[in-house]
Amino acid sequence: MLAEHFNYWVYIGTLYLVFLAFQDLRNNMNVDGRLNYFMMGITMSLLFYVDLTLWYFLSVCGVSVVVYLVFKMTNVLGGSDIKTILWVFVGFMLLNPVVMLVFLFYLVLLTIIYGVVKSWIKMEKAPYYTVLLCSFFLTGIHKGLYW
Repeated sequence: MLAEHFNYWVYIGTLYLVFLAFQDLRNNMNVDGRLNYFMMGITMSLLFYVDLTLWYFLSVCGVSVVVYLVFKMTNVLGGSDIKTILWVFVGFMLLNPVVMLVFLFYLVLLTIIYGVVKSWIKMEKAPYYTVLLCSFFLTGIHKGLYW
């Protein structure tokens, strides 16, 4: 029942990630990070559909802040990539923590493949939004969120 309420988030998130991946490829990895605030707003609208305890909500917020700070301090990803990972993280955590673990599995697997291909081609920088899009899409298919 809960997955039915999350369909709009999954569909809009997929379309949005397609748009961001296209922008990432077209503009030589320059993405307008302000656009992520739209999806964070849609992600926060999911709070109307879930029954959360205060502790669970605070733990999701706390883990989100830690994830943001770790990515920001390590300079592994750009600012827009980090904000995109945050709204995906929060959305899947609101849906179900198991769905978030599936997303993390696909994200880590595809990031390893991305790193190997990037080093094989000998590229210093490469667009990362395609990895986020594929991870999001595979998670949605794996957990049946598209139907």
